[in-house]
Amino acid sequence: MSKWEELEKAAKAATPGPWGHEEIDPTDPEWGASEVFTEGSDNYVATHVCSVKDAAYIAAANPSAILELLAELDALKAELEGWKQAAKTWENEAERRSDRYVKCAAELDRIRAMEPVAWRTFDGEGGYDYRTYDMNEDYAEDYAKRNPKYAHWVEPLITLEKP
Repeated sequence: MSKWEELEKAAKAATPGPWGHEEIDPTDPEWGASEVFTEGSDNYVATHVCSVKDAAYIAAANPSAILELLAELDALKAELEGWKQAAKTWENEAERRSDRYVKCAAELDRIRAMEPVAWRTFDGEGGYDYRTYDMNEDYAEDYAKRNPKYAHWVEPLITLEKP
């Protein structure tokens, strides 16, 4: 039995709360006789010599308060398990996406390494100019030198084999 189960068993067996306390020997304000009782009745839970502070603590740690705290603890544990499960799900999804990214990056590198069959250049007016690759191998570099601001307008056209 865990310490929490033992505490719950003891709280269920004890006099239910809420409890109150009072000092019955005011001659010593720090260490006098105090009693702990069930609020709203004359049932005494404990009468002994202890500090007023200890009696207040004993009264506050009544079975109802303990059971309430244990219920809150159980709810928080359940919530934590939910968050752990969600984190695991997201971790799996991130790993899956990472694997996909690596595959896509490798495919993109392979495509970029291919020799284009033609060049497509945006003409600045909504149209495109097409040039074959033959006799124009350095077209993209030449265009970028002439028009560095618009170098991104030149795109290689590649023929991909069907999967």
